[in-house]
Amino acid sequence: MTTAILNSNAGAGLDPAIGPDAASALISVLGRFPVKAWAVDGGNNRILKVRLDDGREVLVKRYLLDSRDTRDRAGAEFLALELMQKARMTCVPRALYKDPAGAFTIISLLEGRPMLGKAGRTQVLQAARFMAKLVRLRAPHIPDAADSRRCLADYPRHIERRLGRIEAGLSTPGLPAQACRFFHRKVLPLKDALLARFRARAERGSFDLDAPLPAGQRILSPSDFGFHNAVLSPKGLVQFLDFEYFGHDDPAKLAADFTWHLGQRISPELRALFVRELAGFLPDSESFLRRYELVLPLVGLEWVLIALNMLAPEQLARQHFSNPNADARETILRRLAVAAKLLRRLS
Repeated sequence: MTTAILNSNAGAGLDPAIGPDAASALISVLGRFPVKAWAVDGGNNRILKVRLDDGREVLVKRYLLDSRDTRDRAGAEFLALELMQKARMTCVPRALYKDPAGAFTIISLLEGRPMLGKAGRTQVLQAARFMAKLVRLRAPHIPDAADSRRCLADYPRHIERRLGRIEAGLSTPGLPAQACRFFHRKVLPLKDALLARFRARAERGSFDLDAPLPAGQRILSPSDFGFHNAVLSPKGLVQFLDFEYFGHDDPAKLAADFTWHLGQRISPELRALFVRELAGFLPDSESFLRRYELVLPLVGLEWVLIALNMLAPEQLARQHFSNPNADARETILRRLAVAAKLLRRLS
């Protein structure tokens, strides 16, 4: 039946990428027929806006299933949205359906315009209030966020892990020579310097790097949080999306990610405002701010590596999945320029 719909005149506007599985789910779960579907920018995923036969529009979000990355992105996102729905947090999409195999989810469409990383003081305060609500939520059934930090020693460990994945991709045929030079001549020396500085500051500050962060100081974190993943409603309300990395984490990581994120296009003053506001909602703001200052340079280096992650084979596969027409070499050169700019801020 679903295949017939996709091939019929009524489904002539459907993008074949919607797949019979998602089309069938739309019919069985929402009780409506999809009549048109088209791709929208989905970052590392494949996202389709779908118009139903009653005029409503929803999103079908497809996740790459890759044996090299076993994280349940669909499950994490769906759990997060369900949790926030129960908490009456209306500035996120509604969870409508999750594919049992984790291949896709169906979520509601947020009205408004993408913020593209741009925001003013009012929007930054809204983002802080959103996090204040998450800080108050208790959800022991929610697992750790992707790449979460349970202790301070996890920060250098994750850097070494990212370095290893990038190094594994440096032997890829056709890789731009400048990428290899940049990695060996710029990134590795800076990594050594920042790790030495981190350990020296930790010793001076009497930090126990291996001590687990108390459960009361960890929070529910969107993980990939900022105005790059936000839609401004017609009424001026910031609405957040993309929760596939959601889970418990160190708020110092969330704050440092917010400060360094490649997609944020706000002033340093507004980044600092968010960190101050977040501190005010946490049970131990002094400990949070000390950790934030300690790990900030390392998280900055991690964002240099995130910019370079197109050199890792599994990331190139995700890029091809989300945008099969993207030129890999051009993408690598563009990300190399971003990494160089970020590295200059760190040096």
